[in-house]
Amino acid sequence: MLKFANPLAHGVLDYGLALTFLLAPALFEFGETPTRLSYVIGFAYFGASLVTKYPLGAIRLLSFPAHGMLEALMAAGWIVTPWLFGFAENPAARNFFVAAGIALLAVVAVTDYRGLGTRAAYAGAERRQGGQDRRRRYVAVARDRRISDRRSGLAAA
Repeated sequence: MLKFANPLAHGVLDYGLALTFLLAPALFEFGETPTRLSYVIGFAYFGASLVTKYPLGAIRLLSFPAHGMLEALMAAGWIVTPWLFGFAENPAARNFFVAAGIALLAVVAVTDYRGLGTRAAYAGAERRQGGQDRRRRYVAVARDRRISDRRSGLAAA
């Protein structure tokens, strides 16, 4: 399958979905149980997004591939939530949870969690680049010292 969603776009979708879960109970007039679940899921999803290592993550503890696995599990859980928690007879809440789960599975399917864009976006590309610069400086300094030593006659000693 074509993986075209990059980490930045994925992050935007994550925060949008978290906000949707927080607003849905007021918009669709869920019952008591689906409202509570929607708030719990919205805050949990917002928190998971904050701790993910991607461009919109604030704390960056959870790797982006692990975030993807967590999302796949959450999506499957959302699809069965109306029947597990007994609100399948509420069409607005049932349809919202099922649709959100299917939509998240679709996002998981099209996101490149391990591609080059992912590594550059969250895995510390600037640190790797800095490490290369340090090695280049070390080689350059060592070469300059050898040349300087040869000129001053220290190389023969």
